[in-house]
Amino acid sequence: NTSGRGIAQESRTPATVTVIEPFRGRGSMTTPPEFQANCQMEVRGQSSTSFPKLAYNMELNDPNGNDLEHGLVGLPAESDWVLYNPYSDKPFLQNFLAYELHEQMGHYSPRRKFVEVFVDTTGGSLEYPGDYQGIYILVEKIKVDGNRVDIARLSTAQNTEPEVSGGYIIKKDKDSPGDYNFTTQGGSGFTAQALKLHEPKPREATTAQKNWIRNYVVQFEKALYASTWLTATGTNHYSYYIDADSFVDNHWMVEFAKQIDGYRLSNYMSKDRNGKLKMEPIWDWNLSFGNADYLGGWLTTGWYYTQLDENAHIWLRRLICGTASPGGSSGDPDFNQKIIDRWSVLRTNRFAPSVLLPRIDELAASLDEAQVRDFQKWPRLG
Repeated sequence: NTSGRGIAQESRTPATVTVIEPFRGRGSMTTPPEFQANCQMEVRGQSSTSFPKLAYNMELNDPNGNDLEHGLVGLPAESDWVLYNPYSDKPFLQNFLAYELHEQMGHYSPRRKFVEVFVDTTGGSLEYPGDYQGIYILVEKIKVDGNRVDIARLSTAQNTEPEVSGGYIIKKDKDSPGDYNFTTQGGSGFTAQALKLHEPKPREATTAQKNWIRNYVVQFEKALYASTWLTATGTNHYSYYIDADSFVDNHWMVEFAKQIDGYRLSNYMSKDRNGKLKMEPIWDWNLSFGNADYLGGWLTTGWYYTQLDENAHIWLRRLICGTASPGGSSGDPDFNQKIIDRWSVLRTNRFAPSVLLPRIDELAASLDEAQVRDFQKWPRLG
């Protein structure tokens, strides 16, 4: 409830949030709230802001306007949340299922719960269907926290090693207001990468910290693109800088789901203090599992990465193919064996049809009643 104020993008609106837990599978407006608090809301997203069903960032606040860390619908306590708006992804399942699979593969994935949302911006009584907004996924915002991306938190006083070595979250993504951008060097026919610092927040990170993480990535690329990259050892080998297994799992999450934003957009990477760069957590899987009519997104066969150039297929093109061409066969045999070995495990458990199809049915059944209300509010089938 925003007490008569609209919700804008890049501008926070004071509001109140009320959470009603379901009882025996159903929520009711007559049920006492599980939680109520002040909050600040803003519209989130880029292309999705053109949808009539909007996504929101939500920050919980105490009575003094400070961050309020509190758990919602059984998720661990934090102040920052996302209300994701399944709209073009009509089964509602793409993000939810991808996060669940990546979590089961042994990685942190944003925790999530399906919720039905009402937004009142008129200041009047809550009404259905007028204030009803449909099915959303309440999801953890990607940030450094013991219950989220569990890496060391950098302070502005930590500007020398070993403290300055972490933790960082960087990403390859579209431009947004307030970004801190940095560019790598590339090499061996591979172009430089344009990357962004996600945490520490750009306005809080020191110059020494920004320089350190860029230099780390540049050193990794020097090893990756060296002429002796396959025979190098120690600090001269690319594996000194990255967690290769996390790159393998990211490859499989993108390719298995045919995620056509994969590698090139919303690609988050994290680095703990004294640790290696990991290609995780994943984010924004709404254009996966067949939900795209370009880059071969509708095809259940064939690789997605072959539709991309080497820059979009960040670093994996070198590891898999060796050259900038998607047909190259001079990649790292050890890395490609990791891909093969990982698939031989995943296909017997997490990605096995006997496991996955019943889970999809279970998730769909949980939305059986709610999806009728959502499509009545936002008619878009067909």
